[in-house]
Amino acid sequence: MSISEKEINELDAVLLKDGREAVILELFRKPGEKPAFAFLVEILDDEKDFFEVTLDQIERIIWKR
Repeated sequence: MSISEKEINELDAVLLKDGREAVILELFRKPGEKPAFAFLVEILDDEKDFFEVTLDQIERIIWKR
């Protein structure tokens, strides 16, 4: 089951296919490319990491804002 761009909003929490949980901070589209998302992921010991992923890297939405 794939996720569509219309299903995802800023501040939704998602499970990525690699097992990490992330919060969507921003949705953006680069010309000629698939939609991408900016995420904030909490790692160990309250460390945080920012990165981009595409829709095909999202397993499912685990919490809707």
